[in-house]
Amino acid sequence: MNCKKEKENGVLVPDVLCGDKRAMFGRAQIILYNAIDGVCCAGSDGRGDGCAAPLLHPPMEIVHTSTGMHSDKNASENEIQSLTGEVFVYYKNQVAILKHPINPNTRCYGIVIFIPGLTDGLLGCKYVASLANMCSKENYIFVQPTLSSSWNGYGTSTLTQDVFEIDQLLSCPKLLNYTSKNNLNVILIGHSTGCQDAVHYVKHGTFKHKILDIILQAPVSDREGMVLEQLGEGGEGGEARLQEAIAIAVKSVSEGNGDVLMKRDTPGIFGVPMTAERYMSLSGKMTEEDLFSSDLTDNELNTQLGHVKNNEIEDQEINTKRKTTKSCCVLSGSDQYVSSSLLEKYDDFGKRMALHLGGDYHIVKGGTHGLPKSIHYKEFIQVVQDRLKNIKQSMNSFNY
Repeated sequence: MNCKKEKENGVLVPDVLCGDKRAMFGRAQIILYNAIDGVCCAGSDGRGDGCAAPLLHPPMEIVHTSTGMHSDKNASENEIQSLTGEVFVYYKNQVAILKHPINPNTRCYGIVIFIPGLTDGLLGCKYVASLANMCSKENYIFVQPTLSSSWNGYGTSTLTQDVFEIDQLLSCPKLLNYTSKNNLNVILIGHSTGCQDAVHYVKHGTFKHKILDIILQAPVSDREGMVLEQLGEGGEGGEARLQEAIAIAVKSVSEGNGDVLMKRDTPGIFGVPMTAERYMSLSGKMTEEDLFSSDLTDNELNTQLGHVKNNEIEDQEINTKRKTTKSCCVLSGSDQYVSSSLLEKYDDFGKRMALHLGGDYHIVKGGTHGLPKSIHYKEFIQVVQDRLKNIKQSMNSFNY
């Protein structure tokens, strides 16, 4: 919809542009969202993939949108979450929103990067604005980037691409204005599939030796989640269809055709264009994304997660007693993407994850996957705040 209006019988009406005429808006423009009537105006296709999504409502208010497998469908659709900050381009057409430290004249203790899950974009979880405000008060920079995998782009992206873009974010001038590359202290917070990004970055990222802590909110198995959903929709027949689709993906990848798109009706892709490579990665066992499945052996978990506890931090002054990356799994006690049988022994599962990551775990009792209720996400934010304060104390004690 064009913001330009013309009079028709004395009444202002919008000038609606369709098809190729939308090119007048260009790419990577902000879509304005009217929270009252739900109308989006202007246009944007920053990734060039045909998927335009509403981003901002002036002044700097971002609308919560979260749909798909790893979203909370019972969250209120009428609530609008807003965050005052700075939106900037960090790499080509990728943007990020940055919340500045509340006191820019004092020490900035590091950069907190939030990475959400499948189908999510900016403010994809209900708690992001509250999390960002807490980080600002503790004098950390808070950043949430859009990635090629954001919104509906995850089907044609990879963890490798996500890691590359996080590297670009951390090396962009906007963040280096706050802290030099040699003193770059980073805390990664992942939600759902974003947890896989965090774990993968500690293994492959350029700045992996600057990652002080990773906090994983709702780390669940995409493989087990897909089976759970297919059993719910089609029983054993649904699971059989899923196994057939996995076999097709594996065959395509083995023949060197990993970039071929799966059929639209493939179970578990929700109508999103998805390559055989990404489908196999999400649904296969012991792939680079199969990190949190309950049926993995201790040896397999150590293979998938053990590099985190062995990742040495370059700036040893921060904590002389602990020279490797810390971690914390924050599990949702009523996660709808986890089987009831696993939830009954979720404490044991948390202990296993913590053991192989070399960190801690916390269970938010009653919390669903994305923690849409304030009573649950406030508990999660408190866990994060306590860890940020510990980092501050360590840095201050060494006059870092």
